[in-house]
Amino acid sequence: LLVKQLSDSDDRVASVGLSSLDEAADDVRCLDSLVSKKCDQILLNKGKAGKDLLIRFLSRSNGFKYLSTTPFVKEEMALWRESGYIEYAKYIENKMADAFKSKTWDQNNTVVSLPVHFYGQLVRTSDGLNELRKSGHLKEFIDIL
Repeated sequence: LLVKQLSDSDDRVASVGLSSLDEAADDVRCLDSLVSKKCDQILLNKGKAGKDLLIRFLSRSNGFKYLSTTPFVKEEMALWRESGYIEYAKYIENKMADAFKSKTWDQNNTVVSLPVHFYGQLVRTSDGLNELRKSGHLKEFIDIL
């Protein structure tokens, strides 16, 4: 039902559906079930939040195997190699700067949630780690460090 809501003509309904799916995907059984729905095209049309949820598929063997049959893994890997890791770092830096400026920071109530990280999800499976090794990105980043 939630996957169907992603295609609802009312953007609010689709947004709530996406948010609910993202929260449900914290449970690996729900994430595996979502992978089995093969809703990658729908998620890709839902902006950053949809793409982030799709990236979470990579943390599961069935998700990596499925997405490997599509252009998604190679395209996303190329994007992250070129600029994704920089955009990720900028996003985190901005969120932390905002948190430090916040009046609630002094009260220890400020939480900075980390967004999904392509490489972090990819290496959660042996197939994903092997794909990263084959790409040469891992060696490049190690050499940079």
